[in-house]
Amino acid sequence: MERRRKRGIQLRAVVLALSFVVSGTMPGQTTPSNPLLFRLVLPRSTVCVGERQLDAESELRNVSEHPILLSPSGIRAQVSFVNRASSLEDGFRSNTISTDPVPGSKGEVVTLAPGESYRRTLKLELAPDFFAPGFYMVQVGYSGRYGAGGREGLFLGTLNSNEVLFEVGGCAASSTERH
Repeated sequence: MERRRKRGIQLRAVVLALSFVVSGTMPGQTTPSNPLLFRLVLPRSTVCVGERQLDAESELRNVSEHPILLSPSGIRAQVSFVNRASSLEDGFRSNTISTDPVPGSKGEVVTLAPGESYRRTLKLELAPDFFAPGFYMVQVGYSGRYGAGGREGLFLGTLNSNEVLFEVGGCAASSTERH
């Protein structure tokens, strides 16, 4: 009896695991409803205390099977910073900033074929009075309404990038001169 019960549990576990593989999702995840994937990568994982900006590489990728028109000025519609638990002596910090459209892209429209990406380097501002030494997460929001200007056929949805961890720390005297 015990052996049969173990076999039943194992069989259910295998079926459950296969359903995750087939669906491509894990418990608690949903399938992407947006035709775009928004990804953020930081070239450096550490910035010095007092630096005024964080360099980031952004990518909007068309994961649908049809072309998408979008306004790149919607990149950086919102920028959120949150410290990691217990990384700061004075406790939890979060800062969400709604920004103006990305300079230089106002009115620009991009057509992404299926599988194509639009990439842009971002300079995210760091408020020195907010960023004490510690670990933080950054996430950038995209809004298709920024720069849409009533144009027909543009993607008007919103989505967030992945969250990326970085550290604000002390740096040698030579590296603090960069900001």
